[in-house]
Amino acid sequence: MAFPVDRPRRLRRTPALRALVRETTLEPADLIAPLFVKEGIADAVPIASMPGQFQHTVESLRKTAADIRSKGVLAFVLFGVPEHKDAEGSEAWNPDGITQQAIRALRDDFGDDAVIGTDLCLDEYTDHGHCGVLTPDGEVDNDRTLPLYGRIAEVGLPDVASYAVSMAYRVRFYMEMNAREAMHVIELRTTPQGPAWTLMHRRWLAGLSFEQAVHHIVLEDCIAAVEAATARRDRLEAHIGAVLPDWSLAPVVRALQALRGMALVGAATLVAELGDITRFANPRQLMAYLGLVPSEHSSGGTRRQGGITKAGNGAARRMLIEAAWSYRFPARISREQLLRQERLAKPIRDTAWTAQERLCRRYRILARAGKPPTVVTVAIARELAGFVWAIARQAQPTGA
Repeated sequence: MAFPVDRPRRLRRTPALRALVRETTLEPADLIAPLFVKEGIADAVPIASMPGQFQHTVESLRKTAADIRSKGVLAFVLFGVPEHKDAEGSEAWNPDGITQQAIRALRDDFGDDAVIGTDLCLDEYTDHGHCGVLTPDGEVDNDRTLPLYGRIAEVGLPDVASYAVSMAYRVRFYMEMNAREAMHVIELRTTPQGPAWTLMHRRWLAGLSFEQAVHHIVLEDCIAAVEAATARRDRLEAHIGAVLPDWSLAPVVRALQALRGMALVGAATLVAELGDITRFANPRQLMAYLGLVPSEHSSGGTRRQGGITKAGNGAARRMLIEAAWSYRFPARISREQLLRQERLAKPIRDTAWTAQERLCRRYRILARAGKPPTVVTVAIARELAGFVWAIARQAQPTGA
């Protein structure tokens, strides 16, 4: 078969047809503008190897960025050139370094209307021009370099107490799951009389009789598993409480217990998993970090939202969702909640009551609208995260 001489392009004949069937577009909003800022210069300096590009001062950088932003470009990546350089590149994490000054200036100008990123490589900050600390042989020492990159990105590592509480919660959660699994096995084979898993229920289980002796053995084994897992869970809760007095974030833990559904374990776990909650500039950032915001599948002018992203810390998200279930009841301050609030400042108590009034009302509105209980609870957990952020800002100890 001869290769065709005429190869029609019916979908490419005219600009209108091409626009109709194209699958990929390129807009200014898809671009990222590289900008260079240098310390110790009075005016912008042209870069000889990159025609049209300049090493800017902070002021000329702001003007250039504003001009680029006016053309529809939404993102910038900054490359800083410090005046002082050393073997470690310490200017890369200097709070008053040239790159940090440029970030603050552009953030003041654009707020959340632009995405501002930076080049994290150390080569512009080291006196030897390599992207890390060097060994005596002149090779980059990765093990010694990684902590430096952590300092640039401001990675907050948990302290010993936070890590201990986090691990205790995880083991406690596994013990609770083991207890529930054993309970489920018993419930499949019996019909509880009265409230399940009370002392009376335990006595009722002891009075059961079976035709097969092995059934008694299985029952006693499951009961022993429930009691052992429950005892281990309670011991772990006691250990979490014992860590609290010496923990730098203890004031935040105590303050969060003012919220309904947020007792010691929930509050301590939330703080241990999140660390310094005030590092989030606003509640929306915390909600997104916890994966409580809707996922989005959008293209062009079409916006499609799906289920929550479930990104971020699952343990912290679980705590908030468990606490959110308590808001299905009318707003009230229980005796236990009142005891937890006794030594807290009035602004914190007021915030907790505002949260309870709003979230209880919100739960009823969403439930009456026919939303599934799980959807309602996640929505309440998302708003509860906002109140957690507000209380943490009020209670955060100085220097934590």
